[in-house]
Amino acid sequence: MATMLLAVDSIAAEPSRSYSGAAVVLQTGPPISLYHPIGHAICRILNGDPSYLQGFSGSRCRVQQSNGPVANQRALAEGAADFALLRNDVIKESGFASILPLYTESLVLLVKGDRGLGSIEELGSLPVFLGEGESGVRELAEEVLQLAGWSAKKIARARSQERINLVEEFCSSSYGAAFLMTGHPAATIKYLTATCNVQVLPAVTGASQAWLASKPNYQLVSVDLAPYVGNDGRIETIGIGVSLAAREQFTGISGITASLERYAGALEQLQPILKNLEAGPLLATHQQDSLPTE
Repeated sequence: MATMLLAVDSIAAEPSRSYSGAAVVLQTGPPISLYHPIGHAICRILNGDPSYLQGFSGSRCRVQQSNGPVANQRALAEGAADFALLRNDVIKESGFASILPLYTESLVLLVKGDRGLGSIEELGSLPVFLGEGESGVRELAEEVLQLAGWSAKKIARARSQERINLVEEFCSSSYGAAFLMTGHPAATIKYLTATCNVQVLPAVTGASQAWLASKPNYQLVSVDLAPYVGNDGRIETIGIGVSLAAREQFTGISGITASLERYAGALEQLQPILKNLEAGPLLATHQQDSLPTE
């Protein structure tokens, strides 16, 4: 693992590059999100693999933080990043290439204070924050609230409310609840539960089973609440996979895939949430790709 522990710099992305010493840019997410440290772990693995560096003419993987999945989708589409972390539904809808499945994240409802709520249906008139701007959560949250019986007018009212930075402002805001999509354990939820007595609820309703049947990329997942102050047991809520993705035109897919599959164990040590990585599932798909040369 000592050879893997190399520094990673953050740089501005360039729309085009020749990979002759230029950076291969991985776009991640905000520093507080899981996307960002996972991106750093991936770059540390790649930059410590002589085979990867040789295939990319010495071009190092460099992390570029972003505002979230929506920004990542835009960066890939515009060529401002070479590969990025994205949810599987976005990858499929956008026509990007899936390099490697990473982990599953889930949608939860955070309820402030001891309100005694047990489900979304009990929210009533409580002000609800639908999610941060480029997190990709807002549209999904609106669908869930529709399933919970919210009218279009009520959802529109929630949509028009002030947007906040969840970590920095939720506890002191007028919001009584907020949606968050994340892997677990999550630093954001750890902070909020310790700061303002937040309860973590499942983002599902009685109609969720039929809804999930129409969403092949989503599934019910179990979340352990033990890491969060004031919460215990497990909940079942909506989950979706997060994968490393690239533009179809990106010629480095096979080199990156081979390196990450070769060092899957080291990657798990850097980021334990990646414990379910499996070696080899996608390599054959892109084995004819030609890697950039000098």
